[in-house]
Amino acid sequence: MADTQPATIGGALEEFIFSPRLDNLQSSFCAIKALIGSCANGSLENDPNIRLIALFDHEEVGSESAHGAGSLMLESTLRRLSSSPSLPTAFEQSVAKSFIVSADQAHGTHPNYADKHEGRHRPELNQGVVIKYNSNQRYATNSSTAFVIKEIARRRDIPVQEVMVRNDSPCGSTIGPILSSGLGIRTVGKIKITSPPNHDKEPDDRILFFPWCRSWHCPAQHALHQGNERS
Repeated sequence: MADTQPATIGGALEEFIFSPRLDNLQSSFCAIKALIGSCANGSLENDPNIRLIALFDHEEVGSESAHGAGSLMLESTLRRLSSSPSLPTAFEQSVAKSFIVSADQAHGTHPNYADKHEGRHRPELNQGVVIKYNSNQRYATNSSTAFVIKEIARRRDIPVQEVMVRNDSPCGSTIGPILSSGLGIRTVGKIKITSPPNHDKEPDDRILFFPWCRSWHCPAQHALHQGNERS
């Protein structure tokens, strides 16, 4: 069964996007817009770094495919981009200077299942971009990588939520730990925009609060354009 209804904007103030597959079309869209926007005003001409986004297939089924996050696609691409006859360790040096942001969509706290989250770390609607942590390493965020995102958000006046699922409650994983462990690159992930929870026949990613779609573009573009440590 597939949802064929076209996307639309609605709500009393037109503050919602109603669409299937927003997880993860919204982060993909924002990342592409940020990458394009970061290239304005000739900023690429003297930039020694590489600005890159990677959009993978098969995240929902384990990422173990020829072009999923568990494949060699990203590593081989980065090796080709950093290859230098005069510097045999160019790839290894670029890894040490790089930073990965693993981004998609967060499901807001369901009122019937609020106890699945730590009391002070629940994803709330309209409270800012979400940074997710997990003690079992299901997400790749740590204190140093989270600081980078929080500092970017502070400079852009964007509120941030720090969210953690209870230690005794299993949760889904993401491509962040796959890429971080496979490449050895510092990673924050997941970083998310919150959507309303839904456990009916419609998927959880059916509705997105629009202002945070615009807000996520800001730290993404800032990181691509201003950071000195990029992959």
